[in-house]
Amino acid sequence: MQTFTATGDSRVIIEQIGNSNAATVTQVGSRNFTQYRAHGSNNTANITQNSNNSTNYVEANIQGSNNSTTINQSGTGGSRGVLATVGNNGNSITVQQQNAGSHYAEINLLGGNKTVNVTQSGSG
Repeated sequence: MQTFTATGDSRVIIEQIGNSNAATVTQVGSRNFTQYRAHGSNNTANITQNSNNSTNYVEANIQGSNNSTTINQSGTGGSRGVLATVGNNGNSITVQQQNAGSHYAEINLLGGNKTVNVTQSGSG
């Protein structure tokens, strides 16, 4: 399992190749960017961005089967964005964008048997 924690402005780039990998990213700061790419099966990622009056952005590309990705973005003010592409079969993605600020999510799905949960709440 890989765990990354960043405070302040941060940029995290992760590419997981192979099967049964796990990654956890926690970002707290003014401007946060995570690029996550998974190629393989049974990979898990949890990405959390929590900051006030800032920009949080996640770009995710998940290819393979039975992968699980959770993205949580929260804070007051600022903007939150997720661009995700999920391919192959049996994958799940959960996106939660909460509290005040702009919320944007674009999720592209290829293949079958996907589970997608998106929550956008708070004034925007």
